[in-house]
Amino acid sequence: MQYYSNIWVGTPKQKLTVVFDTGSNVLWVPLEQCKQCHPGARFDPKKSSSVWLSSEVDVLNYGKGSCLGVYGTDTVSLNDLTVPLMSMLFVQNDTDF
Repeated sequence: MQYYSNIWVGTPKQKLTVVFDTGSNVLWVPLEQCKQCHPGARFDPKKSSSVWLSSEVDVLNYGKGSCLGVYGTDTVSLNDLTVPLMSMLFVQNDTDF
């Protein structure tokens, strides 16, 4: 069973819907450019003053698909909890998710 939750990423906050995956060590956040990602809001790093994107690109394999993204950090809020500098994989491309 998958549990979808609303979170807010960036400064100012951008509302996204994510699936929490305890099998990953970072939060996966779909970027605006990821047209293959699940329908819904996607993160636009150009609109966040607190985002940091590394140059480290990674391909993560899971189940029957994979995703390509870049590592980085930004502020993440869930209900009353706010985490600055949260590690994330900003997903640029996704297959069969």
